[in-house]
Amino acid sequence: MKKIIKLVGNILFSALVIVVVLSLIMSIRAKGSKDKIPSFLGYKPMTILTGSMAPKINPGDVIIDKSIKAEDIKVGDVITYKANENMLVTHRVIGIFLQNGKNVYKAKGDANDTDDGKLIEPEQVVGKVSFRIPYGGYISRFAGSVYGFILLILIPTGLLICEQMKTILSEQKKGKAGKIGQE
Repeated sequence: MKKIIKLVGNILFSALVIVVVLSLIMSIRAKGSKDKIPSFLGYKPMTILTGSMAPKINPGDVIIDKSIKAEDIKVGDVITYKANENMLVTHRVIGIFLQNGKNVYKAKGDANDTDDGKLIEPEQVVGKVSFRIPYGGYISRFAGSVYGFILLILIPTGLLICEQMKTILSEQKKGKAGKIGQE
């Protein structure tokens, strides 16, 4: 049973280290990026704030967008685009039109009665939704809170440190016992 607990602890600790490292990489890359959206290997995680895409994508879900070329966007794709400098919108493409020699897009939220009104220029497109993590935004928000930090970071780290200290002390005792028996 102790081996299973130790294995689970090691797996959780490794996953935590990976998440922290990826978060740091994404944060650093976002600071240097012109659009300031964290990205890792072209994937951009974002939390959904409204119900405009319900029931497929709900408030609190995290979506992972993949960068996409404008010519690869098709009707039916769910894209995220910059509606203005401070607002991203994730809606379904319902039409593609040729305007001034380039494709522009009409989008609409699945739960909305009307389309978004303005056509979307290719430069506004942030990416296409690849997948979603239900309730991931709530987990992320909790993890960023004081209680989340304590529960998800400090307590597991403390337990792992205690377990490692116990192992080290146990090994030292075995070493001393072996030396005493040899004298």
